[in-house]
Amino acid sequence: MSSMYGEDMMGYFVDNTRSLKDQQFSDEMTWHEYIRQQTLVNLQNILMLCAEGEKEGFVLSEAQRTELSERIDSLTEQAESAGMSSVEAYLPVIYGRGVNFEVYNSCLEKTYYASCFSESKLNSYAFSDEDFAAAYEADPSAYDQVTFRAYPFAIGSTGNDDDAEKLAEAAKAKADAMAEAIGQAGDKEKAFIDLALENADEAEKSKYEDPDYTLNQYWLKSAVTSTYAEWLFDSARVFGDVTVVEAGTNYYVLMFQERTSPMYDLISVRHILLKPGDESDSETGAAVATDKEWEFCRADAEKLLEEWKNGDATEDSFAALASEKSADEGSKENGGLYTNVYKGQMLKSFNDWCFDESRQPGDTGIVKSQYGYHIMYFVGSGEDFLSYRAESSLRSEAYTAWETSVTENYPVKENKLGMRYVGR
Repeated sequence: MSSMYGEDMMGYFVDNTRSLKDQQFSDEMTWHEYIRQQTLVNLQNILMLCAEGEKEGFVLSEAQRTELSERIDSLTEQAESAGMSSVEAYLPVIYGRGVNFEVYNSCLEKTYYASCFSESKLNSYAFSDEDFAAAYEADPSAYDQVTFRAYPFAIGSTGNDDDAEKLAEAAKAKADAMAEAIGQAGDKEKAFIDLALENADEAEKSKYEDPDYTLNQYWLKSAVTSTYAEWLFDSARVFGDVTVVEAGTNYYVLMFQERTSPMYDLISVRHILLKPGDESDSETGAAVATDKEWEFCRADAEKLLEEWKNGDATEDSFAALASEKSADEGSKENGGLYTNVYKGQMLKSFNDWCFDESRQPGDTGIVKSQYGYHIMYFVGSGEDFLSYRAESSLRSEAYTAWETSVTENYPVKENKLGMRYVGR
């Protein structure tokens, strides 16, 4: 549980000085009951996958066997790092009494085999373009993307119920007034941008001076807050439609802009991120820099791009430069490469450059984002977004159906003797 939530977060959920049997996970069960329940579900799934894999003749590849051996061998390093005299002394400390190397090795082999077979089974399902088209026709909103603007009016909080109701009414009144003003405006988008800036708190005004700050581009329905997803994906929506919805601790003014289909190609792109200065916003990670630092950063980006053009000017040389110079830790080890990028996945400036209709393989450029300047290299286009997304969804559905039906053949039976060791 600590590895799932993190040591710090576990402190919010569990008091490590008290028994889990005395702490509620929910109204229906304690933390002890919940972890026990999840363990049984996981064990059932692992043993089912092992048995089904053997039935189907699945064997680990040479690369997988090597990785499994490396995981087992790394146990010695972990024990030494923890200051333990041996693996046999280390295992009970980490996993509890009764866990020796033989037990650990057996569990690791089963878990790894189950994971590899599960991945193989998932990837074994194949679908056609007709299947993708049928999936889209059945539920277009699962694949379309919407672009909209949103501005929040915070409700605020108080310990008094009467005050809380008044605060909610006041926030809704402000949201309604903004929505009405936008609805009556000739240029609805400009009105939205201006009113967002006008209503913003002083501390937030600098953010809303950016006309794109309220813009949300190419959002999938699965990523949109459920309280207003249906409104945004209603087929009757047209540009400029405005509404007010309550979501969480805010009343949102929403303005619909467009709904786009998934009939476009995914792209692959490399980039080199240069950051202005050394400071970043602790919440957003955005660069905190002076105008002069931004100027220097732009000049550095232009110089670096020019140096690359005067050299081999190949994708490989760009990748090598990205690995050396880029400040993007998520891609620098891979030569700055991002593959299967869909609209809205990246920041607006990054997205707009990549999906420019004139973009061709080998194109380069420089774009600015809140993180710094990006030196861009367009690799090319790939499969279409509908196929990419539908295949993943259909595979998941097929696998889940298989898993559910097969699991019924593996009922759980607890061993009372073994359960006596749980929690010790």
